[in-house]
Amino acid sequence: MSLGVGWDLVKNIHKERLQFLYRKIPLLNVMTTGIDEFSFKDGHQYMTVVTDLPSGRVLHAVETKGKEDIRPFLKTLARRTGKLEAVAMDMSSADFSAVRETLPQGGYSLRPLPHHGPHEPSHR
Repeated sequence: MSLGVGWDLVKNIHKERLQFLYRKIPLLNVMTTGIDEFSFKDGHQYMTVVTDLPSGRVLHAVETKGKEDIRPFLKTLARRTGKLEAVAMDMSSADFSAVRETLPQGGYSLRPLPHHGPHEPSHR
């Protein structure tokens, strides 16, 4: 049975639903976060994801990899949580720069994200 709609429409409906469901994510008890970026569409597009490391919950995702694209969320995170202890990341210059420039100094430590080989499962 075919509904006669394209995959782009289905993707957009799904994306809008996820944005609605996750528009207000509680940040009060976030203490350790991970920032990672990955490529998709054969490496031509990137997504940056910020997660709560203990729970694995996605806190923020944006379809780019520049520091200006995650800075607004980092400002919100700094305002809503007073307990941030660590930020784990792969130390890309954009992510590192955004964290150092946006989050209050001295209230957290930067830790490298563990990298997994091509055949090792990621447990992030």
